[in-house]
Amino acid sequence: MTRYARLLEAVCALREVYSKALLQAGQQRQRVAARAQLVYLARELSEITTKELERRLHRDPSMISRLYGWYQGHRNKQTEERLARELVK
Repeated sequence: MTRYARLLEAVCALREVYSKALLQAGQQRQRVAARAQLVYLARELSEITTKELERRLHRDPSMISRLYGWYQGHRNKQTEERLARELVK
């Protein structure tokens, strides 16, 4: 399993969101926050490019950038620590 796949699985489990829901259109608050956290952590931890995230999440570059920026300003250290523990297992 790739590092991104493990991160996706962990974010979905922690946020109680199906991975399929993150790929669908819509801006429900829970999905947007989970998607933003996934984008931020994927870029920071997995070193995935914006182009690759565009392809995986079916979003345009400006949306990937906005999600990254939003999460950067609203980081949740507590969930990040929980995710880190999950990814180490």
